[in-house]
Amino acid sequence: MTHNDNDSFTLDQVRVHPSRNELEAHGRTLRLQPKVMEVLHYLALHSERVVPKEELVEQVWAGRVVTHGSVQKSINLLRKALTELLGEREIVTHYSKKGYQLRVQPVFEQAGALHRGESPPQPRPRRRWQPTLLGAVVLAILGGLYLATQHTGLRLDKHHRTAFAGAQPLIAEMGHETAPEPHPDGQHLAYIRVLPVASGEIRDYHLLVCDADGEDWRLASSAGPWLELGWSPSGESLLAIELIDDESQPLSFFGQTPQLYNLHIFRLDLKRRRVLEKHRLSQWQGHLGSATWWDETTIELVGRQGDTALNQRYHYSLTAQRLDAAPSADFLGNPLISRVHESKVAVASQHNDQIRIDLLGADGKRDANHAFDYNRVEMSWTPDGSGVLLYAPDEQALTLLYRDGEIRPIEREDKVNVRLTHHRYRADGEAIIYAQSRPQRTLWQLRLDGTRRQIADPEQLNYAARFSPAGDKFVYASVRDQQTQLWLVTDNGERRIPGPEIDDDIKSINWTNEGEQVLYKAGTNLYSYGLSEQRSTVLLGDAGDLEPLSLTPEGDQLMALRSNGEARNLWRINLENGNEQQLTFGAIGSAVQHRGDIYFNYVGQRSLWVLRDGQSPQRLSNALEQNAKLLGVTEGGVLYVTGGHCRESDIFHLDVDEEQTSVYLSRAQQPMSTESVHPEQGVLYSHCELPESDIWMLSDGVD
Repeated sequence: MTHNDNDSFTLDQVRVHPSRNELEAHGRTLRLQPKVMEVLHYLALHSERVVPKEELVEQVWAGRVVTHGSVQKSINLLRKALTELLGEREIVTHYSKKGYQLRVQPVFEQAGALHRGESPPQPRPRRRWQPTLLGAVVLAILGGLYLATQHTGLRLDKHHRTAFAGAQPLIAEMGHETAPEPHPDGQHLAYIRVLPVASGEIRDYHLLVCDADGEDWRLASSAGPWLELGWSPSGESLLAIELIDDESQPLSFFGQTPQLYNLHIFRLDLKRRRVLEKHRLSQWQGHLGSATWWDETTIELVGRQGDTALNQRYHYSLTAQRLDAAPSADFLGNPLISRVHESKVAVASQHNDQIRIDLLGADGKRDANHAFDYNRVEMSWTPDGSGVLLYAPDEQALTLLYRDGEIRPIEREDKVNVRLTHHRYRADGEAIIYAQSRPQRTLWQLRLDGTRRQIADPEQLNYAARFSPAGDKFVYASVRDQQTQLWLVTDNGERRIPGPEIDDDIKSINWTNEGEQVLYKAGTNLYSYGLSEQRSTVLLGDAGDLEPLSLTPEGDQLMALRSNGEARNLWRINLENGNEQQLTFGAIGSAVQHRGDIYFNYVGQRSLWVLRDGQSPQRLSNALEQNAKLLGVTEGGVLYVTGGHCRESDIFHLDVDEEQTSVYLSRAQQPMSTESVHPEQGVLYSHCELPESDIWMLSDGVD
């Protein structure tokens, strides 16, 4: 897309010069990246409609294979620049699953209209239309105000910062610091520090409180993880959830096995550093999604007890020492987490393949709600109670949802080689505190003769390695130079797979049956890389949380896993006409493809199943261990491990005909995670190492 001086236009008070990639307003000039300017110019040319992401990719990137993350990155940079010139106004609106549109009508010069192929504007009388236009503008403004007040009836004061100059470390010690929880006084901070001990398998989990001078006070230690912290409304008490590290408890890769939790309450004298009272509430067995203070003597919990299928909101009274189901509206569905601020409740619920946030007033009625295309979400209230701060780890999206229905993204630098969690506003609303880790992971190959070799640079994050069907090569994902890349390893060495610019994690990698194509999920797109063509193509856009398993040789039928809430099932997708068919109904634990067939098992069951082309699922054996994780297929059976993430067993082989299990490969008993197995080439795996993690703060750069 080329520009000349005649392309200039006005956007509100901003003068836009596409030919110079510049924005001008109030005596200031900002320079945009060329692609960012092209996105703005294209949206301006088509401001009368919503422009789909795919159209922006096609028109702006001119045929280059890029992810939707590249579009999002350009939109983020554009919004940041417009915010600098116009303040906190939403100029570019995103419509979920539709695209983007300018909220402000651009005004092009006459020459610009000619450049677009339009008829030149005719001279218009000046004095006749001015009163009419003025009246229309006034009516539009009044109408907009009316609709806004009719939406929620709320007038909110929003006293917190939404634009930040940058980030800086707040606590950066040797170890793994995480889960920051700012105190209501703005001077203290509770957080968790994790330290490995000599064996490398067991870790010490310390619960600490840091004061304004940076001095730490250790409240408690545990052999099991502290999962969540929360200050009571007055700040006198701290709630801490401890996951009990009990070796007698069954493990699972699939998150369905009930776990044991302890709920601790510490009543503190922060000035004298004294624990005034300490309570350990009754153990919780099942699953806990969140814990938050309802008031000074009541805790709201979201979770399930035992094997209950759906989560529920509960209230635990500290004075009565009693747990009751909390009053909850039917529309909340399956709640995942909740947060409370002065009797106002925010609830995140699972609704099909989306997470919906409902904001409830003190009367229990809904003030606002919005559904997001997120797989996971973190949530906390703004200090002024005007809305909630949402963070989606998979998308690295930080967003404010207000009780009046407004949605406002918080822009920041996206870095694919860091992991961010636990975003919380400081009490004054001028900073956001969060945890940031920088994981590194080395890949290893363990051969059948017991020898092993290191793969890839240990200073990088390397993951998702997959053997080809023949075992003569494998691919893996690696984060290098602020970008996620795919690498191919053969007997001749390794080389980078050319493809789109990937700003997100690679969600899953697999091979086609003949081993000539690599299927991988990046961002919202599903790609295929052909080894002979050495080119990546988009198989499916907006693929949601699909996990590709196989592709027919003709390239028209895709087999994949798709999640719906906590359950995954097999789907067949026709890539030519878009038809989709669900093939299983239940909760699949793991699945592997072999010669076009899909072998799988169900969560909590001992059966092994196979799905062959054109047939219904067939049960092969009832001798598979419960909650086994399938790794590969041999001529007579399957390979699998038991246990859980980073607590894997040896690799076992199940002989389907004999229904007997034997050890296929013994491994040193240390925390590891298996990536891929080939019956002749051995195992690709990584060690489970604790990454460095620090507490950071988004601020205006003055603190």
